Amino acid sequence: VKKSRIVNFDGIGSGYGAKHVPVLAMNNYDLLTGEGSVWEKEAKRNKQVCVPVEKKPRTTFFSKTQNHDNQDFCQACGDGGMLILCPRCPIAIHERCCGITADQFMSCSHHRCTGCGKNQNEAGGLLYPCQSCIQAFCEDCVPKTGVRYLGSDIPRFEALGHEGVSRVHYIHCSEQCENVAKIEFGFKVSEAGEKEPSPPTIDVSYAFGKSALSAEDVVKKFAGKYVPLPEKMEVIVPHKSSVESPAAKQSNQTSTRRSPRRSPITID
Repeated sequence: VKKSRIVNFDGIGSGYGAKHVPVLAMNNYDLLTGEGSVWEKEAKRNKQVCVPVEKKPRTTFFSKTQNHDNQDFCQACGDGGMLILCPRCPIAIHERCCGITADQFMSCSHHRCTGCGKNQNEAGGLLYPCQSCIQAFCEDCVPKTGVRYLGSDIPRFEALGHEGVSRVHYIHCSEQCENVAKIEFGFKVSEAGEKEPSPPTIDVSYAFGKSALSAEDVVKKFAGKYVPLPEKMEVIVPHKSSVESPAAKQSNQTSTRRSPRRSPITID
């Protein structure tokens, strides 16, 4: 039952000027008992609202979306033993080699550039992890020479059930890593092709027209046309008598009218 917030009392002889005197129900108390506790009122009101909520089990940010196995050796040192399995790729690594515990492990170093620290999204959607070591690179940090590009799929990962994606392009980042791949993984140069210093340059000159200038041409074109500013610049301020605002003129005229100039008085 909804209760009214207003309580009416007999107003005859009270001086209120009406038959009934309206009073808030929350103020209807005498001086002996005092005002009721506001906290108790709120607790009674919210008693039915506060219900226990079951906590959901904690989940990690990265979930294992592919049904693949992991390698049985550490990607950093090459030894076996107790390994942490990466949930995003077949890589495995020791706790001592990655420097964190298993409950803190989210993914291996192949999912972040070891040069600048950018993840796949921050790097523009493409990373170059090395098949033989723990390093991975974005397009800006990938070595310019001595790199062999292998593609999205490599045989040893395919054997573990891993499906390559276009956002990951495996490489051999150095001569040493390629030698490791030859000895440990049976890598053959004839299957991968010749080394490339870097991905081919994309020609976007069509977007700027046939007469677009290169950076070198722009420098040559404007060479000698740049005039440096002087170290000190002289600022000429007009004389007060030569330039006067309309408000100043009006003020001078007013002061002249109020204080007319008098002729000097000579005393003998």
